Amino acid sequence: MNPNIVAGLVKRAYPNFDMFSFNNRLRLQKFVYFLQHGFDLNIGYEFSWYTYGPYCMELTKDAFQADFANTPQIKFGGGEAEKKFETFLLFFNRKKEDNRWLEIASSAHLLSRLFPKIDEKEIVSIIENKHSNFKGREKEIKAIMRELKELRLM
Repeated sequence: MNPNIVAGLVKRAYPNFDMFSFNNRLRLQKFVYFLQHGFDLNIGYEFSWYTYGPYCMELTKDAFQADFANTPQIKFGGGEAEKKFETFLLFFNRKKEDNRWLEIASSAHLLSRLFPKIDEKEIVSIIENKHSNFKGREKEIKAIMRELKELRLM
């Protein structure tokens, strides 16, 4: 994938995006993950389970090569793909600064895709045990999963 295409799409949610902070790199991963797997706009990245939920090493490499400062925002060129992207932005922009929400939501989504037979309790347990930040957050995790289900993303 052309790194500047990723940059142009990401800048529609984060106009001043850069790769200098961990928070931004996490947001990038969750942005592209939900774009592809929540809204069916595949731009060519493969995600796997990692420490902070869905992760794609190729995306990270591409993003470090992108010229975020000088790349303009881009659109899908109209039509159905652009409408999907605008719907995606409505979803994503509500929580785009909340890294914990992004990590929990994308983790729950990925786990439900990878293991369609496991139940909510097992997904919650996996997320709670992922790292210490999520210990004792069962109610929060379940609320986020309910939200995704209501949006028909799970």
